[in-house]
Amino acid sequence: MRRATALILLSLFLGFLPPAVSAQQAEQEQTNASTASAALAAYREGKQSYDLKDYTTARKKFGEAARLEPANPRWQYNLGLTYRKLNNFQAARQAFMLARELDPSYKQAEIDEKLQSMGFDPSASASSQPPSRNSEKPGEDRLSQPLIVDRPASTLQDEP
Repeated sequence: MRRATALILLSLFLGFLPPAVSAQQAEQEQTNASTASAALAAYREGKQSYDLKDYTTARKKFGEAARLEPANPRWQYNLGLTYRKLNNFQAARQAFMLARELDPSYKQAEIDEKLQSMGFDPSASASSQPPSRNSEKPGEDRLSQPLIVDRPASTLQDEP
C-alpha cells in the first residue's frame, strides 16, 4: 500500500497523472462550450429572422444569445440593430452602449453612426444620454412607456 501511494505521489510530482481538479475543469469547460453553442444557435436564428424582416423574433433570439453570453458585444450590437428596426431607440441605444462597454473597439464606427442617426451623442456616456428626438411621441410620458416596443419596422437598412 505504501509503495502504491509513493508511486502515485511520484507520478503526480513528475506530471504523469493529471491533477484531480481536471475533472472539474473539464466539466466547466464543457458547460461553457454548451452555453456558447446555444448562444451561437440563438444568434443564427435571430440573424435568419432579421434577414426575413421578422424583427420581433430576431429581438427575442438576439436577447436569448445575450442572456446566455452577457459578455459578448456581438449579441448586444445585433440586439441594438433590431431595436432600431423596431423604432425603440432607447433600447437600441442601451444595447449599443453595452456592446461598447463590453469591448470599446467592437464596431466602434458603426455604433457611433447608428447612435448619431437616432439623435444620440456617440461621445456621451450611457448614463448621461438624454432621450433622442425620436424616442418619445409628443404628449407621452416616456417613463410610462415600456422599454420593449413591437411596432412595424422602419425602412432603415442594417446588416447584423
